Amino acid sequence: MDYNGFRKYFTPQNIIPQIIGTVLVAVGAVLLFIGRFFLYMGVVVAAIGLCIIVFARESRPSDSDLDEAVAKKIKDLDDTAKHQIDIREHLVKAFPPVAFYDFDFSGVDDGSGEFLIHKGRDGKYRTNRYSAAEIMFAQDKLHIYMIKFYITEAKEEETTLSENYVNLKCARFENRKHTFEVNVNSGKKTKTVELEFKFIVIENNDGKTVFEMPVHEGADVDKTIEDINRLIETKKEGRDTVN
Repeated sequence: MDYNGFRKYFTPQNIIPQIIGTVLVAVGAVLLFIGRFFLYMGVVVAAIGLCIIVFARESRPSDSDLDEAVAKKIKDLDDTAKHQIDIREHLVKAFPPVAFYDFDFSGVDDGSGEFLIHKGRDGKYRTNRYSAAEIMFAQDKLHIYMIKFYITEAKEEETTLSENYVNLKCARFENRKHTFEVNVNSGKKTKTVELEFKFIVIENNDGKTVFEMPVHEGADVDKTIEDINRLIETKKEGRDTVN
């Protein structure tokens, strides 16, 4: 992953090269119309200006560049999860593994590292942190593997959970809000925005959070929470897991 290159995505854009390029294109266009003597010079000046504009734009990663990079990073999530968690019991066929992944807005105030945020051309807010998690439902235990990594530096963290259903209280959906300062107008100004970000939270019987993962709100999240709670209830009642 090109950490230094992707850092440019989150930092204010330097508009000076584009201004210089635009001016050179304009000067070149004027020279083209002055006369034949300045024709060659006008073409060269305009071409140089155009090259500067194109280079300035191409040197800054796009939204799709970032999305493709993280997709490549987590493409083997399923294999990695199964490798990291040594599951010695059968998985529940009725509840296939499910994965969640997204840009991570958690930990913004915990001092765990640099936190950068940028609003893309597509209107989506992205951060320099990303998380991906896979949940696996075994007969007696809930298994979760999660990796969190930075897009702007070589830093990542893996966490796992392997816990008996009878030791868990519930899974629930939690919505949080935070106010961010976002660069606008090529970094000349900042704008305060309040964003919501969502989690699946796993609690033990004491009501303590033992695991949480960033997620998108949606039907798959609701179903996953329902499946976890169903398995917890089933095991606490001493019934066999539905397979």
